[in-house]
Amino acid sequence: MKSALLNLKTPLTGLCLVSNSLTDQMFKLILEGLLEVESLASLTYGKNEMGELSLNSLLNILPHLKELKLNNVKTNAKVLNKLIFEMSQETNNLQTLTLSE
Repeated sequence: MKSALLNLKTPLTGLCLVSNSLTDQMFKLILEGLLEVESLASLTYGKNEMGELSLNSLLNILPHLKELKLNNVKTNAKVLNKLIFEMSQETNNLQTLTLSE
């Protein structure tokens, strides 16, 4: 996946993953594939699972993102608290953050 994403003729600037029945592990693998895609500026993720595994990978791509939307994500308070804490500690390009049920 990583090589396919890096060899796109048109740079990938946004990705929307909603209602895909993705697990924490699956989202982690997708995020790892996106790590070297520096053109990615927007990520929308909703109605899927996000846990500790995918959170750590998300934090790695966060410096590239200008927009992050997490809508009705199956997660827990510990994961959300860690996300918000890490975002407050990091210098990033994020201009828009949306967290909604």
